[in-house]
Amino acid sequence: MKIDIESFNTAVALIDKNGNLKAYNNAFVSIMCENHGSDLSKKIQIDKNFIALLHNAVNGAVTYWNGMTLNITKIPHDEDFLIICSKSKSENEPDNDYFSISRIFEATVSGVYDSIIITDLDDTIIYINKSFTRLYGYTPDEVEGRKGIDFWSEHNVQFNEIDIRHATFNEGGFHGEVLNRRKDGTVFPVLLSTTLVYDDDGNPHAAIGLARDISEEKKIREQLEVQRIKSEEASRLKSNLMANMSHEVRTPLTGIIGFASFLVDQLQDNPDLLFYVENIKSSGERLLETMNNILMVSEIESNRTKVRFRETRLFNVLHKSMSNNRHLALKTGLQLELSGDENIVVNTDELLLYQILNIIINNALKFTEEGGVHLIASDHDNHVEIKIKDTGVGISEDFLKKMYTAFEQESAGIRRKFQGVGLGLHICKKYADLIGCQLEVESEKFKGTTFSVKLPKKAPEIFAS
Repeated sequence: MKIDIESFNTAVALIDKNGNLKAYNNAFVSIMCENHGSDLSKKIQIDKNFIALLHNAVNGAVTYWNGMTLNITKIPHDEDFLIICSKSKSENEPDNDYFSISRIFEATVSGVYDSIIITDLDDTIIYINKSFTRLYGYTPDEVEGRKGIDFWSEHNVQFNEIDIRHATFNEGGFHGEVLNRRKDGTVFPVLLSTTLVYDDDGNPHAAIGLARDISEEKKIREQLEVQRIKSEEASRLKSNLMANMSHEVRTPLTGIIGFASFLVDQLQDNPDLLFYVENIKSSGERLLETMNNILMVSEIESNRTKVRFRETRLFNVLHKSMSNNRHLALKTGLQLELSGDENIVVNTDELLLYQILNIIINNALKFTEEGGVHLIASDHDNHVEIKIKDTGVGISEDFLKKMYTAFEQESAGIRRKFQGVGLGLHICKKYADLIGCQLEVESEKFKGTTFSVKLPKKAPEIFAS
């Protein structure tokens, strides 16, 4: 495209994409020589920042550069730039045009944390920001003007394995982790993203690469992976330990309790020996209960508790739970009663419900010295309610807030009156959550406690078949 430079009254020049002056008028020479000396063509040609400014400028935008205000327009087809320039105000009072779009862009990318490198379509590096210098150790004078392929063949460790330029120009850009090399030779990982910049006509104008040093992130990920492996190993060892405890501890305990029970029957006429054998039996039962609770907690925490919903006659579960605790009631002279609708049917996990009721009834008997425990079953519209009422020592208001916490006990220490490790109600709450059951407690110190177990009549949605 032919442009008559001399027809302009203002300072005008025509410059090619490499920064070479092709044509200019006297006004342009006057302004440039005033700012840069007499060797005008050489000054413009070697100023890399000026070349970068040309390629990054938006068509028609006003840009501030070295004491001058420039209006840059790209000539279609020729890839030349028409520059209209004028003197700016003093450095202390720059034109408002100083904050043009291109100037804002330059100020922004210069200070961002990620390193930025820009190459033109000929693969010439035309810009690097401060973060690039900080990350790679090169100044703009050492990098700008070099061919990208030459620079990265020395500084991209995976240069022959990953064709980043091809991905940038043919696949919409590159995004991934690569190994780079600094000026001092150290190798480090970066997260690299590349993309193309397009002009107003939709044609590629330049390629931009953004890189972030992820050395610390990788160290953290590696440490987390080591911790994950250790955690899985610890979990595996714990599972093996629990399995071994189940077999190696519960099996002999069951044998001890069984033989002790047999001796109790045989030694009814020998009160001295009977006393010792009953102690062996009760100690074994207490240890077995503790072991069972620990194993149940371990199973819950490892998400290995299986839940099976089915139609269940509620009174069958209640009778089973009461039968398991009948001996304790007889031993302490307490009443254990059941009342309510015998025909109630619920859709629940019978085993988990039994465990919940068994623990609550057992606790109620342990913490009751006179009177007894009364179970009441009632049928409601959307749920079934089981109340376990005792005449025991009650629960303080402070302890009610933490009664479901593992290993929490209202009385602690070796002198405490009531034994246990504080896992029973914790297990109850976990099992109740699994079967969609709601637990409520009303208690008054020294006047007794009422536990309400509210069961939905239907299985929760996630278990519905």
